[in-house]
Amino acid sequence: MSRFRSIFAFTAGVIWLAAPLAISRAEAPGTWYITPEGAGRRDGSSWADAGTLVNLPVLVGRAGPGGRVLIRADLGAYRTANPIPLRVGGAPGHPVTIAGVDASGKPMKAQIVASTCTAKVP
Repeated sequence: MSRFRSIFAFTAGVIWLAAPLAISRAEAPGTWYITPEGAGRRDGSSWADAGTLVNLPVLVGRAGPGGRVLIRADLGAYRTANPIPLRVGGAPGHPVTIAGVDASGKPMKAQIVASTCTAKVP
């Protein structure tokens, strides 16, 4: 396996996966938050309690069909050495949107830097 450095520029992405998603009504749809270092409780429920990139799969599941996960793009690069598997998502016509934003919520490219990258296509 070859190792290489990858840099991803991320403005907004839409994820729809066919896997069934069991979520409570209280969790769907919603907006969840990620910063490079996290904050507060790190549960992603607000900017004050933002999760980290490693929480992305859980937050996509919590967002539910039609929900959003916002990634603060103006706080620096997001670094990871591990894959971030997304096994849950939206539904037909109701995707989960993952978007890079600045402090005011305006769209901004978030930079995700991976030390290794292995693409898997189902």
